[in-house]
Amino acid sequence: MKNKMIWVVDDEPAICWSLKKALEREEAFVRTFSNAEDAIDAIQQPDLKCDLIVTDLRLPRRDGFSIVEAVTQTQANIPVIMITAFGDLSTAIEAMRTSVAEYLPKPFDLNDIKRAINKALAHNSVPLRPAANFRISIGEALLLGHSKAMQDVYKWIAIAARSNVPVMLVGPEGSPLESVAAAIHKNSDQNDAPFLPLTPASIPLNSLERELVGTMYDENGADDLRTGFLGLAGSGSLYVSEVTDLPRNAQHQLLRVLDDGTYTPFGSTLCVKCNARIIAASTRELSELVKTEEFLPELEHRLKTFAIRIPSLRERPEDTIPISQALLSRLSPDQSLQLNENAKAWLQSQEWLGDVRELRYVIEKAGGLQLRGFIDATDLEMAIRTLREPASIPLKHSNSSEALSRAIQAWVDEWLDSETTSRVPADEEFGILYEEFLAAVEKPFLEEVFHRLHGNRVLTASKLGLHRSTLRQKMRRYGID
Repeated sequence: MKNKMIWVVDDEPAICWSLKKALEREEAFVRTFSNAEDAIDAIQQPDLKCDLIVTDLRLPRRDGFSIVEAVTQTQANIPVIMITAFGDLSTAIEAMRTSVAEYLPKPFDLNDIKRAINKALAHNSVPLRPAANFRISIGEALLLGHSKAMQDVYKWIAIAARSNVPVMLVGPEGSPLESVAAAIHKNSDQNDAPFLPLTPASIPLNSLERELVGTMYDENGADDLRTGFLGLAGSGSLYVSEVTDLPRNAQHQLLRVLDDGTYTPFGSTLCVKCNARIIAASTRELSELVKTEEFLPELEHRLKTFAIRIPSLRERPEDTIPISQALLSRLSPDQSLQLNENAKAWLQSQEWLGDVRELRYVIEKAGGLQLRGFIDATDLEMAIRTLREPASIPLKHSNSSEALSRAIQAWVDEWLDSETTSRVPADEEFGILYEEFLAAVEKPFLEEVFHRLHGNRVLTASKLGLHRSTLRQKMRRYGID
């Protein structure tokens, strides 16, 4: 940046001063502005001298995007770096749409902004391809957050949306991985094509490859044309939840898609073109699975080329409040149900082992039980206790199908008749009955099968039709050993 003219636009004098001093030490010339209007007037002058602009998003009257627009109108080809303390996903998307060179959330490190400036100056002759002019509502509650960690995620979502490269999402169990994948798709040029989720754990292990690539012939060689997930996704996005649950043969098929854009349907020798973008996710570190030979090292290398890490709620406790308030607004559209200060403090003090998924269930359960207009810490404590220690279905005295059916009917009747659903809307997005049922039956079921097979994990996974990594995750979740 030596001898380059850099403008700094910020209404905070301390920011202007610190950036000016730091950049002048790099032998750059620096001009500062306290508002967008003065900067825009300077941009429109015929003797314009500026190599790069660093601007805050929020300015007194006109925002930082007005400066980007002025640069675009003058065709000055000046890179703009946007900084903000109030970023969200829609802001990051708009920054990428307007071809902002870099988007940095406050507080930032001076070394970070120096790197961003040097990178932008080195590439300012190459215009950035804007993403589709398509906005996703920030009302997606599980993606809300004001923390710097989430603002960084918003930036990477926006960057990913501008290209068609495969993306790897990594986050703790219960984190909003699918919401991130959907946001990438909806803000991409492929947003009018399908977004197709694939959950390997929901498909029998011996059928996964067929479901992924489809078939042309059955086992006897007869015609049996079925389109798999790769074909059904078309030119859209295929989201593979827990990619580590794919068996070895399906991993090889996915690797081929990533390498040359083709795959081979089951029972065929023909190569089929795949136009779908792959977005994979995992709650486990791929490198650890490579060491145990459960995951192909070549596939790990290919996926980690563009990886986005989703921070846990434990790393951003301040984000529990906006997420909770958004969830409550869905339960109580008239805003009659609120969190009191004790509840807010309690929410931020929890570890949230189940991340945003656990937070969602606790808020919905507490909201369903509460009729007095506000939620207290005691309501949340009761909700999380019932979630972590769910009532079980009494099946001990009989193992007949008829007894099992009656027990399930009784459990569902009791659940639907309780006050816990009084505030939950009909919208299936907020239904928790299925998760409640799984919590009641899955642990004792897995425990019984595991102990009957004398603690043999391989045999247990085989009998259940689960991938070993899926069984291991479930056993870890329920504390089964």
